[in-house]
Amino acid sequence: MRYSNSSSFQRSHTRIVFSSTILAVFLSASLAAQDATDPSLILRTAPETTEIPLDPSVPVRIDPVTGDLELTPIDTSLQCSSDGVGGSCDDVRVEILDFQPATAIDAFTSQTIELSWATRGAWECRGAGAGLEATGWTTTEFNLLPSRSDLDPYELDLSAVDLQGADSRTFDLTLECRNGAKEAVPATRQLTVRSITAGSCDGRNPPPSLTQDLQLLRDDNTTTQTWESVFGAQFPAGTTQTKDARIENGQYASLSLDTVDVALGTPGTFVFNDTTTASDADVGPVVWSVSQCPGDFGPGVAESCRGVANPGGIPSNFRWQVGGTSFSRCVMEPDAQYFINLVPARVLPDGQEVDWDCAGSSSITACEFLFRQLPE
Repeated sequence: MRYSNSSSFQRSHTRIVFSSTILAVFLSASLAAQDATDPSLILRTAPETTEIPLDPSVPVRIDPVTGDLELTPIDTSLQCSSDGVGGSCDDVRVEILDFQPATAIDAFTSQTIELSWATRGAWECRGAGAGLEATGWTTTEFNLLPSRSDLDPYELDLSAVDLQGADSRTFDLTLECRNGAKEAVPATRQLTVRSITAGSCDGRNPPPSLTQDLQLLRDDNTTTQTWESVFGAQFPAGTTQTKDARIENGQYASLSLDTVDVALGTPGTFVFNDTTTASDADVGPVVWSVSQCPGDFGPGVAESCRGVANPGGIPSNFRWQVGGTSFSRCVMEPDAQYFINLVPARVLPDGQEVDWDCAGSSSITACEFLFRQLPE
């Protein structure tokens, strides 16, 4: 049931939503049994009880489909307003409790970013941020849901972002929520959007039969689309940390990173190893690639920049460097954007499609392994 236990409401026509039509009918019958000249809605919410007198001239209405119970307060001053017409908003509490991703966002114009948030006391929200109008995020109206979950995120399509001819552009991505005249403190994330040369990823799209796993870390609901979201620092820092990675069946992982400010010639090693913590997953081979295209595992990736890691037993090591030339290392250009792509599979694909396969079985629920990066 959604309600406010405050004596101040946003609207004079209050909407109380029950999780069951049967429950709503029961409560309606209880209200009907009261003195018709003095009906009240009593909210028994610890530690106090709130009584709201109802307008006896307006009947209680139950939506036969949703079970919503609609009631009208007798005192229109219960409306929260700052113009003197309604009641005071002083005791109304409106907060944005959480806004994900929780850190700065770094993405390409080819990506869609998933946003989720949780609020307290908010009736409506909207997106704000100069330059994001074309994406549909920045609006003049409060037209977003008060809350969005991981199961129902807001998908921010960055393909409409205008970089104004630059290789990248940084925006303030802001979420604003309110209850009538009472507004919550806005939440803002720094969003950096980078360009991909037109046509550079044509034919190198993610596997069509797979979806992206946005929570690579085991037992952690952090959204992981960047190196920093996994290791807590810009690439190639975070090298002392070994991460327990878990990829669900039918999914792949893709982490963006950049070589900006990484010294020319800097070397390192990606390490894949077994884990003994997996209780509801298995450990199997992982196809990896380092590409300027997200989810790109195909033959368009340089031979030294893709391979099959076998985490079981002896660690699988794959070496890289920034700039220069090498026959044995994956060479990343300086001042460029890349993706580390990971998918449980046993063989390198001939095209963009990859057969998800962990430990010789495509029916396994998830595949798990340890992943880290070592300096040299």
